[in-house]
This record gives sequence, C-alpha cells and structure tokens, in this order.
Amino acid sequence: MRSLHGAASCFYQLEQFEEALAITKDMLVLNEGDNQGARYIHVSALIALKKFAEAKRFLDKHKYDETAHMLYSRALVLFYVSKDKKVAEIAFAKAGACNLYIPALVLSPKLVPGGDLPDSYAIGSFEEAILYCVDSQDFWYENVELFKWFKCMCSMHMLATASGLEALKQEEIERERRERTRGKGGNSDNILDLNFFLNKND
Repeated sequence: MRSLHGAASCFYQLEQFEEALAITKDMLVLNEGDNQGARYIHVSALIALKKFAEAKRFLDKHKYDETAHMLYSRALVLFYVSKDKKVAEIAFAKAGACNLYIPALVLSPKLVPGGDLPDSYAIGSFEEAILYCVDSQDFWYENVELFKWFKCMCSMHMLATASGLEALKQEEIERERRERTRGKGGNSDNILDLNFFLNKND
C-alpha cells in the first residue's frame, strides 16, 4: 500500500492525473479506512481534471471527514456545481473554521515554506495547511471569478486578516525560536509583517 501511495503521489506531481486516480481508486477499495490519505490525492486529481460533479459525489461519500483538505475541496467544488452559492459559502465558512492558516497562504503563496514537507499534522495546524497548499492551492488561481469569491469569503468571515495572520506570525516566531534553540540560527526575514499583509490585501 505504501508503494501504491508513492506511485499515486508521483503521478499526481507529474500531472498524470488519470493514472493517479486509477491507483487511488484501487487503494480506497483495498483500504476503506484510508489511513494513508489516498482520498486527498483522489479528490485533488478529480478537481485537476475539472470533474467537479464526480468530485462532489466523492466528497459526499466522505461528508464526515473534517480535515482541511476535504473541507476546502468541498467549498471549491460547490462553487462550480451548486446553483445556490449560499451552499458554497457555508462550506467555505466551515473550512475556514477548521484551518485558518490556509486562506493566508493562498492569498500570499510566498508564505508557504520551502524544503521538506511535514511528516505529520494535527487538524487545524500550520502543517496541515502546508500539505494542503502544496497540492491544491493552485486550483484557487485558475479561475478569476473563483479567486475573487475566495477573497470575498475571506473578508466576509474575517479569515486571512487579523486572526489568521496573527496566528501565522506567532507560528513563525515559535519556529524561529526553535531553530535558534537548536543552534541553527534564525532568519528574521521569515517573520511575517502582519500590518504589511493586511494593507496589501485590503
């Protein structure tokens, strides 16, 4: 199963989405509990292929999954398929409540750290946001109206403003402190300028 997951990830990164889907489909049959997260690759591949109706059906099957990847994917898919945009707005609000880091990272992708990806994450954590954004943040930029809606939703729900960015700033400060404690030094340029970001995205 690990080999299959690795193969699906490679196909996804190579933008061979149909191949990734074929593997994750088999994985989800063989391992219904999906402790490896094949469903995340699966739904992202469906979105990449613009198979939004199929993505909605898949998300509906996993409606109790409240990880950021599934919740933000649901909001995006509902933007495309729902005739009632209120449904998409509610989904976005729920996603924002789950992980407040993602809006800030999507609105300013340079904030996504480079280097190795996190080995694990907690629901609502900065690490979860990184893993989502590395795979899926580009989807929000592909449609001008979608990105406008994303920014509107952030403003409406006060995401990626004071609360989200202050949390990001504190996370960066804490990471800086840990690096210094380990004797690796720090880079003050990586600490977020909250006021600059807020002014930039007004």
